[in-house]
Amino acid sequence: MDDPVHHYLKAEEARIFADAIIETLRQPLLVLDPQLRVVRANRAFYDSYALTPETTEGRSVYELGDRQWDNPQLRHLLEEILPKNTSFEDFEVRHDFAEQGERIMRLNARRLYDEHGKTQFILLAIEDVTERAQAQEALARQEQELRATLYSIGDAVISTDARGRVVRMNPEAERLTGWSEAEARGRPLEVVFHIVNEQTRKRPVNPVERVLREGVVVGLGNHTLLISRDGQEYAIADAGAPITDKTGKILGAVLIFRDQTRERAAQRALAEARIFADAIIETLRQPLLVLDPQLRVVRANRAFYDNYALTREATEGRPIYELGERQWDIPELRHLLEEILPKNTSFEDFQVRHDFAEQGERIMRLNARRLYDEHGKTQFILLAMEDVTERERLLERLARSERRFRTIVDNTLQGIVIVQDFRIVFANRAFADICGYTLEELYALPPERVRALVHPSDQDLVWGHYMRRLAGAEAPERYEYRGIRKDEEVVWLEMFARPIIYDGRPAVEGAVIDITERRRAQERMRWQAAALETAGNAIFMTDREGHIQWVNPAFTRLTGYTVEEVLGQTPRVLKSGVHSQDYYERLWKTILSGQVWRGETTDRRKDGSLFHAGMTITPLLDEQGRVTRFVSILEDITERKQARERLQQAVLEREALLRELYHRTKNNMQVILSWLSMEATRIGTPEVENSFMDLETRIQTMALVQQKLYESRNLSRINLKDYLEDLARMLYRTYDTTGGRIRLHLDIESLEALIDTAIPCGLLINELMSNAMKHAFPNGKAGEIGLRLYQAGPHEIEMEFWDNGVGLGPDVDLRRQNSLGVQNIFAIAETQMKGLVTYSGEKGLTWRIRLRTDLYEERV
Repeated sequence: MDDPVHHYLKAEEARIFADAIIETLRQPLLVLDPQLRVVRANRAFYDSYALTPETTEGRSVYELGDRQWDNPQLRHLLEEILPKNTSFEDFEVRHDFAEQGERIMRLNARRLYDEHGKTQFILLAIEDVTERAQAQEALARQEQELRATLYSIGDAVISTDARGRVVRMNPEAERLTGWSEAEARGRPLEVVFHIVNEQTRKRPVNPVERVLREGVVVGLGNHTLLISRDGQEYAIADAGAPITDKTGKILGAVLIFRDQTRERAAQRALAEARIFADAIIETLRQPLLVLDPQLRVVRANRAFYDNYALTREATEGRPIYELGERQWDIPELRHLLEEILPKNTSFEDFQVRHDFAEQGERIMRLNARRLYDEHGKTQFILLAMEDVTERERLLERLARSERRFRTIVDNTLQGIVIVQDFRIVFANRAFADICGYTLEELYALPPERVRALVHPSDQDLVWGHYMRRLAGAEAPERYEYRGIRKDEEVVWLEMFARPIIYDGRPAVEGAVIDITERRRAQERMRWQAAALETAGNAIFMTDREGHIQWVNPAFTRLTGYTVEEVLGQTPRVLKSGVHSQDYYERLWKTILSGQVWRGETTDRRKDGSLFHAGMTITPLLDEQGRVTRFVSILEDITERKQARERLQQAVLEREALLRELYHRTKNNMQVILSWLSMEATRIGTPEVENSFMDLETRIQTMALVQQKLYESRNLSRINLKDYLEDLARMLYRTYDTTGGRIRLHLDIESLEALIDTAIPCGLLINELMSNAMKHAFPNGKAGEIGLRLYQAGPHEIEMEFWDNGVGLGPDVDLRRQNSLGVQNIFAIAETQMKGLVTYSGEKGLTWRIRLRTDLYEERV
């Protein structure tokens, strides 16, 4: 009878055993129920996909990781493939996880049934093969790179497997042997690589056999001939070498040889030179040390002794770290020999920098390999040292040179661009500036936008040349076209283009110059040429000696000479005899110095009549600044000169009349002033005297303008500085009756002003000074007054008048005062002169008046 406890214990043991297996598995595993909910997951699953039991068990497999497992391929496998089968195996699924990134998973699933034949559980095993797939892809790439390298080598190369059968051949090997790679693959090397001794005609020992047997590099004999499949014979040289894996196992051999037929004669003649060269090569080998397991030096080659100034006696038998008075006790070397190498058979290309006492800083590339005895224990350590100091420094200089080149390219004024697949893959700043884009914007342009950088009317030209260059067809190196900038401005460009290989693929490089201004200049030149032909003024061109080379139609009309009559002649054909020899000498001295000469001349026509002309002679200079020819323009000014003479006479008469008027006006004002002075004396009251004094100063202000105009050459303008300084001093003398108790300061900029502006300025100064002199310093108080005037804008002047007298009361508003003088200030400045008046009365009284100077025009 079955014991239930016994069965339970067995079941429990099976469950524990199954759990142990699940947890021990390194690959992730899910146990699902028939509804695809997670019953159980192992630790590998949680670790691989950053999930926890709480967020996993009991949930649908598609809901895991925020539905990251809701993968269409997984649904297809679980819902369509598995229900029709007991299991599925090795289905590969790619999926991009949020944290792990893209993973490649190989899925295996199996349904487990209960005693009724129904699905009880589904086991889903997930093998992450991402790294394996990536390794396979890398291996494929390496295979392609290896084949590309093999095919690019100039020497003939044949590789074999471990049995000595041909695996690969490059084209040079195919040419020399007469066998194609496809025909030779799998055949024994000696069938394809048929060699004999040149002297004995016997087959020598196949070098690859020794390479495969001994794992050493083997050189061919000096007299080896290769007999091609078609019977041709080639003298060859070079060597075979083993192909090993990391453990040193020989996987095959590589045989490298080259055709030395033409070189063999020279080699015989240079035998002695070869011996000498071999000795030199021996001395130039890279330094090499042979160490025992305790890192003591067993042997060193001559290159080591020579490179590091050591002797055999001071080297062999010593620990490497003690060499050269412990100069070789280098931390990086200790790390490589004591930590890296014991865990590996070898290390390669570790770069170490060290500062030696005699050699200075050296950069060494270290390679080491352990050699084992028959018991698998380290017998020797080979340590090769390649001094790459000069190479690294050269690379550093190259990097600096590349940076300098990039700087030059980026800062050249010529645009540089490389276009590949209708995309801009390189451009300098000058090209970006020409197009109006930033470099980042240019690199981001899609092909259709790159095409649109060319004007629609020129796209067939530009992109047609581009396609022909890529196809290897002929296309012009230089052409001009219209480009479209980012701001849609059309610019003319000159392109110098050539096909190149960029990053291994065909492209077109272009040097671009903005010739918009040049095209405009050419267009202007065409216009100018047409304008010269149709110009109303006479124009002619001479060489440096003065021989006429070209004249326009206006010249023939003005002078009466035909083109044929004057070509080759000098301008002396027009000489009238009016001007002196000194006149012509000064003219030639001016133009031969490269300066433009302008003047008036009297010339003689073909019929003998005289005419007056305004003449301009312009020298034309070459690139060295030397005068090569002259362009002369003659304008017939006969009538104008006569009119000008009549006008000058009229102006002189008018000026005389105006000066007489100004003089009479000033004298009449002086009579009025005298009459006012007598009337004020006769009446004798202070109020009347003050009123008459104000009137006198106003009249004197206007009379002073008339005086300045009378003295001025310009009958419409006077110098404000001269006028206002004289006026201020006159008013100062008029009002300062106490002998200098009030000091006057003047700061007036030298400005020209129309009479219509000067008179209001003078009246303002009159009102301001009379007001200050009478009211700012009561009871005989001393003080100062000042006037400043300057240009405040293109058509504005500003006047600042101040005193340090009693000032204004706190509630005084001058605009509301009934004083005639104060009201005159506002009326003249703001109403008549359209200006602005401000004042401040805290410390004394300061006026600031801004006036416009463009209200009136010259009348004379």
